[in-house]
Amino acid sequence: MRKQIIIGGLTGFSLTVLALTIGLFKPTIKLVALSSLGIIPVSIIVSENIHRKANQKVLSLEKALGDARASLKQLENVQHDNGRLSIGIAELKTELSRVKNSLSSLKTENCNLKESLQFTQAQLAVSSSQQAKLSEQVIEYEESYSNELESEVNQKVQEYITQDREALKSKYRALIEEGEVIYAEAISISEKYKAWAGEVAKRHIDRKNYILGLTGEFNKRIGEAQEAWEIERGLLLTQIETLNEKVARLQQQLAGDLVEPIYFKCG
Repeated sequence: MRKQIIIGGLTGFSLTVLALTIGLFKPTIKLVALSSLGIIPVSIIVSENIHRKANQKVLSLEKALGDARASLKQLENVQHDNGRLSIGIAELKTELSRVKNSLSSLKTENCNLKESLQFTQAQLAVSSSQQAKLSEQVIEYEESYSNELESEVNQKVQEYITQDREALKSKYRALIEEGEVIYAEAISISEKYKAWAGEVAKRHIDRKNYILGLTGEFNKRIGEAQEAWEIERGLLLTQIETLNEKVARLQQQLAGDLVEPIYFKCG
């Protein structure tokens, strides 16, 4: 029995030394002392320490695995962010290229606008010069037109005066001629009637009073015709005087001062 215990103790001691050699566990002084005395079986001690260390290793590995997974997740997030940043950078490069092209187009357009402005300013200067010349021509035309208009108005007024005067003269002459014809016809009728009345008076003395009455009536009518002619003549004279006054006013307006009017001789 003692021999088995000694062998077991030696065996446990050997395993303990082996475990210490490979570093599976770090025994305490008390544990080493107890195992060396053979009080606690070395196999039990080694097994428990191995399980404990294994559990610690598993926990450490799980923790390391969790940390690795977290790092991997973080790395994936970083890669995702890097992808988004790469896309954003590409878009920014595209936008920058577009802005550069727009800037180049704006510079070209600015140059074109400057050239157009210079051309417009030159045209404006030419237009201003032409406008000044046209203004001078308009002033000259206005003065010339005013003079021509005044001359034409004067000419038309003179033509109107002449035509109106000639028309009145013609009307007056026609009335005089018509009156003279009527008067001549009346005298002719009167003379014929007197001749006829004389002849009849010789034959018809009894009708003398009647014939004399008829002659008186005829003379009365002749007198009335003469009075009507005098009234018409007075009206014509009034119209002629009115026309003379109108002509005088027109002459005064055209000459700018008082002009002696021209009167027709009437009667």
